[in-house]
Amino acid sequence: MKKQKYRYKTGVQCPECGDKIFSMYRHDYKHCSCGLQTVDGGDDYLKYSLATYKGKVTKIVKKRFPIPKKPTKKQIEAYYERLTLQILKLYNDSNN
Repeated sequence: MKKQKYRYKTGVQCPECGDKIFSMYRHDYKHCSCGLQTVDGGDDYLKYSLATYKGKVTKIVKKRFPIPKKPTKKQIEAYYERLTLQILKLYNDSNN
């Protein structure tokens, strides 16, 4: 059995709500649930919007994310089969 591969991402933790937010790729602009902290840049660069808030400092955090496995030919065929059936159902429903 192969070992799961991971990649590490750098993000920030909002000093107000505590959310940890990560930008997964370049120009992937994200914000926390309270809207105070933002992050951008993915692997290319780290840009965040807030350094301090009410004396609290923004924390730089790291997290590891699994690298997704490529689907097999059988999985791709099953996906397209389900997609085709859904399209046919929508088409038949719209004509009735």
